[in-house]
Amino acid sequence: MLTIKSSEIVDLLPDAIVAVDGDGRVVHWSSAAEALLGYRSDEAIGRDYVALVVPPDRVQEQGLATQDVWQAGFAVYEAVRRRKDGSLVYVDITSRKGHLGGIEVVLSSEKDVTRLKVLRSTKLLRSRFGDLIESMPDAIVMADGTGHIVLVNRHAEEMFKYSPGALVGELLEVLLPQNVREGHVRHRSQYFAEPRVRSMGAGLDLRGRRADGSEFPVEISLSPLRTDEGVLVVSAIRDIADRRKAEQRFRGLLESAPDAIVIVDPAGSVVLVNTQTESLFGYSRDELLGKRIELLLPERYRGRHLAHRDGFFTDPRVRAMGAGSDLFGRRKDGTEFPVEISLSPIETEDGVLALSAIRDATARQEAERALRLSDESFRYLFYNSPLPMWVYDATTLKFVEVNELAIALYGYSRNEFLSMTLADVRLEGQSEGGRREETMNGSAEFIHVTDSRHRLKDGTVIDTEKFEHDIVFDGKSGRLALIIDVTEKKEIERQLIQSQKMEVVGQLTGGVAHDFNNILTIILGNVEALDEEGTFAADHKRRIEAIANATHRAANLTRQLLAFSRKQILRPRPTDVNDLVASTGDLLRRTLGEQIEVEAFLADDLWLTEVDTSQLQTTLINLCVNARDAMPEGGRLIVRTSNGVLGAACAARHPGVEVGDYVLLSVTDTGTGMAPEIARRAFEPFFTTKATGKGTGLGLSMVYGFIKQSKGHIELDSAAGSGTTVSIYLRRSAAAPVGATAGDASMPVPRGTERILVVEDNDDVRDNTVDQLASLGYQVVSASDGASALTAMESAAKAFDLLLTDVIMPGMGGRRLADEVNSRWPATRVLFMSGYSGDALILDDALEPGVDLLAKPFRKIDLAQAVRGVLDRSAGQ
Repeated sequence: MLTIKSSEIVDLLPDAIVAVDGDGRVVHWSSAAEALLGYRSDEAIGRDYVALVVPPDRVQEQGLATQDVWQAGFAVYEAVRRRKDGSLVYVDITSRKGHLGGIEVVLSSEKDVTRLKVLRSTKLLRSRFGDLIESMPDAIVMADGTGHIVLVNRHAEEMFKYSPGALVGELLEVLLPQNVREGHVRHRSQYFAEPRVRSMGAGLDLRGRRADGSEFPVEISLSPLRTDEGVLVVSAIRDIADRRKAEQRFRGLLESAPDAIVIVDPAGSVVLVNTQTESLFGYSRDELLGKRIELLLPERYRGRHLAHRDGFFTDPRVRAMGAGSDLFGRRKDGTEFPVEISLSPIETEDGVLALSAIRDATARQEAERALRLSDESFRYLFYNSPLPMWVYDATTLKFVEVNELAIALYGYSRNEFLSMTLADVRLEGQSEGGRREETMNGSAEFIHVTDSRHRLKDGTVIDTEKFEHDIVFDGKSGRLALIIDVTEKKEIERQLIQSQKMEVVGQLTGGVAHDFNNILTIILGNVEALDEEGTFAADHKRRIEAIANATHRAANLTRQLLAFSRKQILRPRPTDVNDLVASTGDLLRRTLGEQIEVEAFLADDLWLTEVDTSQLQTTLINLCVNARDAMPEGGRLIVRTSNGVLGAACAARHPGVEVGDYVLLSVTDTGTGMAPEIARRAFEPFFTTKATGKGTGLGLSMVYGFIKQSKGHIELDSAAGSGTTVSIYLRRSAAAPVGATAGDASMPVPRGTERILVVEDNDDVRDNTVDQLASLGYQVVSASDGASALTAMESAAKAFDLLLTDVIMPGMGGRRLADEVNSRWPATRVLFMSGYSGDALILDDALEPGVDLLAKPFRKIDLAQAVRGVLDRSAGQ
């Protein structure tokens, strides 16, 4: 039996020395043990040795070795140990039974032999498998149970850019990006616990890391290899960067294809569609992926289509589908339409897929039916067609005949047309249509030519769609063209896209303004509190005023953002626009300067409109200042009012406009005007033609948002060098005009003594509001959410007089809280507060119409008047 005399001598030994008592607890841990296994002595002493460093799959093996030592007094064996960082090492262990401090222990000397074992495995494996792995097309990496690389082939070294032999002995994680290495150690341990053949990273973006730090996408398959040295894992690695690029190019080609493209597997499930498929059939991509292709066919065709599909996969080849028969597609809404389909097989790693190119054959079939009519019928249809038509020579492109509608649309007489060619009406520089015309000679198909732009006799440019077909006219070969003027359609599409874009930006700016309002509420409340103390020196007083002024300017900017996003709080009332223009006149003349001549033409008997008068005045000033900036050398500015009606035609051109009576307010200048591309973007937020620092780009977008929120309509008419007119249409009101409302900050601040419960999830806003109310004499209790507020209500000896609550809060929102309070404490009045507008909150179903709402940011007088108004109205009732 060996007895330890001096722990200092033990700690000088190069191998790790560990002593474990009869319960398996560590009683000694040398310095070399700390270096080998990563745990400090104070972390290891007293811990269960097996749980600390023995991998779970080696526990039984370690138990047998320990039992041998206790029974025989001595044992030598090889084992695997788990370090503190999770990595594994191979160790040679010599264990003896001995005594330490009067207790019987197992004393073990543990030597790191990982490198030796790796080199031994490498030598053995290279002799057995070297030629085999070098002949494989993939990169091959073999690793032992501790995750150390024991063998690689030349492909692996080249793929990961390591010199020969440099990878042997390294951990597998050296081949992975830094951010996934820690997680991979756990995955590796789990694999060795249950080794089997499988793919790694299926469905994931798996990446390798080269020696130079660059990364690339890979596919990996894993296989266990059982040897005398233990289980190894063989990784076959493939660089798929080129394949990813090819897939991206393939998807790009699909999206740019003019036809609807649908790809299905042998089971008939849709695996890929393009945008044209969504447009043609009315389904979204998500609604089609994974569904049966028969979904796109009328029900009467679905049964027999299964046989056709099976036949294609039995003999996959390029062919047309439905040749010689009427084939129809079925849209999501149930409507059917004739189609042409061509099928092509695609070879993939998962087997053969079928690519279907689908085209709406409605136009072609209609054209073919028309061309099958007799010459007399053709001439009748040609000259009495409801659409413009012409016939031209396919070689010279010279017009041969035109109908009356073509003459009326283009403005040329018949004789003028017959002396011209297609080049005379086609917009200069547009040659695509010409190429199509040249390549269509001899074709029996009806060609649909889109996106052609033509110039009329008066210079106007229109967008057209053309349907063309080869015909024989008066015994000569020619080409028949049917023309559709789609200018208005294109304009509506452009306006819709613009509206959607501005709606997205509006939602973003509205959210920013809402959060900013909370910040401004805190700043404004604290500035007012400091100002009320009145004990500051003059320079400090000036600084406080500067902060207050900056806060008010920030609040104005927030209102601009809310105006654009249509979430500002509006206070509409019956308004005489003539009175507003007249009262703004002096201010405008002072603002615009003497170089601008201002004239007003105000209509007699002008209708009233329901609008926020203050915002409309700000809008008028904005428009006039913009007009002044467009006349740097001076000029004439005209403000007009009139009554008018917006009819169905206007409503059709401008989505969202309602038919009815409107009050018109327009501002016209004689300035520089705008080019069409500038005018189209004039109402976009942050768009400006002014120099940096000379404008925010919010002026006209604020006007646009205010008018739209007021359910009005706005138009801009401008041309470079010819000035600009902005016309605002406001809905007519039958109510009588009302005077201005009170609310001046110079008025006495109303006070009170009632009991108020303040509910606000923002700590700073809540504390500021409580302080302001307390300074006004009220008895105030606060809560951070709806649940806490109900607890406060239940524990109060007497019901609160007023609940002042934020609308949007986590958990129970303000509306739910108010409903609960109204049902249980009906005498308690409710006042809401929010950084959003009442209209926006009502639209989002967060509030009901007609509730009392205090807008953030608010001044102390705003808070005092709102609270007093609700309480006094309650007392009056």
